Amino acid sequence: MTKFSKRFFFVLSLTSLSTLMIELVLARVFDVILTSNMSYMIVTCAVFSIGLAGIYGALKPFPAEKDLRPFLSILALLFSLAALLILPLFNILPFDYEKLIYTPVRQIFYFLIMYIFLVVPFFITGTIFVNIFSSFSKKIQSLYFWDLAGGALGCIIILPLLPLIGPGGLLFLAAAFGLFVSAMLATKKYYKYITIIVGFILIIVPLVRSPKYFDFKPHINKRGIQTAHEEQNIEYSIWDPISKIDVIKRSETNKHVAYDGGSQSSTIFKFDGNYQALRDTCLLDIKPHFWSRTVLASHYLRQDSDQNVLIIGSAAGQETKAALMYGASHVDAVEMVQAVVDISTKNYAEFNGQIFNNDRVDVRVAEGRSFLRASDKKYDIIQIFSNHTSSSM
Repeated sequence: MTKFSKRFFFVLSLTSLSTLMIELVLARVFDVILTSNMSYMIVTCAVFSIGLAGIYGALKPFPAEKDLRPFLSILALLFSLAALLILPLFNILPFDYEKLIYTPVRQIFYFLIMYIFLVVPFFITGTIFVNIFSSFSKKIQSLYFWDLAGGALGCIIILPLLPLIGPGGLLFLAAAFGLFVSAMLATKKYYKYITIIVGFILIIVPLVRSPKYFDFKPHINKRGIQTAHEEQNIEYSIWDPISKIDVIKRSETNKHVAYDGGSQSSTIFKFDGNYQALRDTCLLDIKPHFWSRTVLASHYLRQDSDQNVLIIGSAAGQETKAALMYGASHVDAVEMVQAVVDISTKNYAEFNGQIFNNDRVDVRVAEGRSFLRASDKKYDIIQIFSNHTSSSM
């Protein structure tokens, strides 16, 4: 029989933290390597796997007379190994649902292997939860508190860490936490020391590699992003919590900004900052400056009227540039993705003609509807070209 110890609170909390972190990270990964619709499969997979662990625990409960700690320690070790295997396995198995019609057997096989490896870590953590809850049911209120606290922290922790170490680094981190759990439950001292040391190594490795990532390969060629990765034509890449951003050089005069592996995109056009010259020539040849004349329409109709403009989803800056070109007195440029604002105001500011650093422009990292609700401003033009985000976050 296992005697209750306060360490089980930390075991439960750290396990919950790792589980929620993996769930959210994989949802973001599926946004990028596949589609946002398929990313919701991660949530259903996690719920199914933990429920399956509950059924297994009910049908084959752990013997009450035995010490639970060694069993849970082994489970935590297996969880760590499963977390580490996700990245290389997903990169080896080139599942592409667009090829189902051409190679159905192969693609179904790839998908089944991926699904099994998604089920395993959640099933393991579910088994840990079931055994702790059932063995110490009299402490259920306290156990549930530590479970929820760990899960909440797991949801929060990815926000600052995802841009720093990427999804692969977060999987390393989850594996390290699994090893720490295994060490807390182990009965042999040498095993505790080994797992703790390996755990710290797993935390350090992605930090040392930063700003480069242990990254996932795209599985489908959304807007040519998979090809750009294969040809090593990515100039800049960052995992923002909202969208992964890749900047691809298309020519000497424009850069392709890809959101979530090509689910959405924008373009940075080369611009020297001369708005009058741009205004005199752009309608004759639109392609070097804007993706379409529709970007200009509302600004053209209200030109030189000291118009106050709101751009929702300012992206790489075409709408903002159009507003400035036609004499806007002020532009509020609202963009959800911090990384896009950063590259537009810093990395590619010279290339885009300092659009977002103009005195007439106020750049905000925000969601458009929330921004409007909180503002009492009146606008002459409110412009939006995309009313959704590709991110399941």
